[in-house]
Amino acid sequence: MVVRTLFALLAMLTVSAAARADVAVPSQAEVKSTYSTGEKVCGKLSLAALTGKSPWLVMGVGGAVEYLNTPDERKDRLGLFAQPWAWGTMLVLVLLVAFKDTVLTVFSQL
Repeated sequence: MVVRTLFALLAMLTVSAAARADVAVPSQAEVKSTYSTGEKVCGKLSLAALTGKSPWLVMGVGGAVEYLNTPDERKDRLGLFAQPWAWGTMLVLVLLVAFKDTVLTVFSQL
């Protein structure tokens, strides 16, 4: 009985979400202007979780891309994870972990 009730509730929520699918989607410029730095960070981390990638790798590459695509006069106003010291450190740590894993794999077979 409980399983049927939960299944019915899930079906109603799915139908109600599908009914709201005709809501207008904001433009890319509106989305960029309304998101705070924390929301951007959470978005990148959720992308890492969904794709199964390392959060350090996603944040490091995302910060580097954001930094490199920003004009020079606006680079001082970038968020924390788009600063070179932040994304550079994350990418170095990812490379060190990858190196460690590679070395341990090679030497574990000896």
